Amino acid sequence: MRIRVRLPKHAIAVPPPRYVAPRWTGHWTGTAVLALALAAVPLLARRPAPRRGTGAGLAAAGALLVLADAGDDVAANGPWAFSLGDRCLAGLALMIVGAGILCVRQTRSARFAADGRPGGLQLVGRDVN
Repeated sequence: MRIRVRLPKHAIAVPPPRYVAPRWTGHWTGTAVLALALAAVPLLARRPAPRRGTGAGLAAAGALLVLADAGDDVAANGPWAFSLGDRCLAGLALMIVGAGILCVRQTRSARFAADGRPGGLQLVGRDVN
């Protein structure tokens, strides 16, 4: 047995989905900052190493920007309303540059220790015999 029903258009309203995938709301400025950060990472190896806490500070500031952007979206529209805005992209850029600085400092200190030169991480062993 078959039953066919014809309804007029728009007789049944379908509610919008409750869970929305993340979306890109960044403008050209946020995208440009992120592209510049990615381009700056290879240049970090050629420059003198910045101060000790610079990389960690940049990474922490970037994480705070990402959390602020996500918190703003979640507070306004619910937990599934996160979008990649300019603050999030700038935060990602800061985290990328900060991680690059930390990696450069770490490899340089390991290289100095391997060469036996002062100024880097040096491992000192104690003879027990």
